[in-house]
Amino acid sequence: MPTGQIKQMALTLLKKDTCNWKMVFFLQHEAESTTFGLANVLLRLGVCKNLELRLSGLLVNEKEKTIPSSTGIQSSEVGFKLDLLKQQKIIPAISLASSVTLPFLFSKPFKTGLIQNTTKFLFSNDLNKATQLGYNTGVITIKHAKPIWFYTISSGRVLNKELGCFIESYSFFQSTAKPDFNFDGGISYSFSDLFVADMATGFSASNSKSCFITMGFAWLFPGKIF
Repeated sequence: MPTGQIKQMALTLLKKDTCNWKMVFFLQHEAESTTFGLANVLLRLGVCKNLELRLSGLLVNEKEKTIPSSTGIQSSEVGFKLDLLKQQKIIPAISLASSVTLPFLFSKPFKTGLIQNTTKFLFSNDLNKATQLGYNTGVITIKHAKPIWFYTISSGRVLNKELGCFIESYSFFQSTAKPDFNFDGGISYSFSDLFVADMATGFSASNSKSCFITMGFAWLFPGKIF
């Protein structure tokens, strides 16, 4: 689930030996199921000037109409983000991010035994001191399945020292399924340079019965950790 200013914070690469922790909670409702995101955690570690490592995990409670609810770790991933180019006037900042799932950490109801890889290029333009435009494109690959291509376009604006707002559109495309178009927007609040919280709500334009709401916060650990 996207999360506004927290997401914008993630666009900035961490300095060497610094650490950032992000936590997101969400509720997603669809026609036949409801998913509660009990904890969506992302840990980021700056290892050198242009590179950070990432470890994430997702704990959910999933309820479907026809089967009992399931609670457990639905996903866990390890990956990296590499800065390739800094913004130069109209030329955007460009980064490469890639991650793979760790199926052995999944809880039994969500185990598939298959490794999923997500690779994407991220682009970012600071249009002025208050407005940022972000956009990325990438692919998700899973063994024995057609690749899933996706894109994201988002815009965030600082309203004052503490408050910000954002809107976003993202979509998924697979040759064996109909395209999935999604939109969301929300607000963010900076308690300090180290702590940010936000809230967002969104929906799927491809499924009138699919909608979600998210709440999250991110904390940048002060100083070096090594």
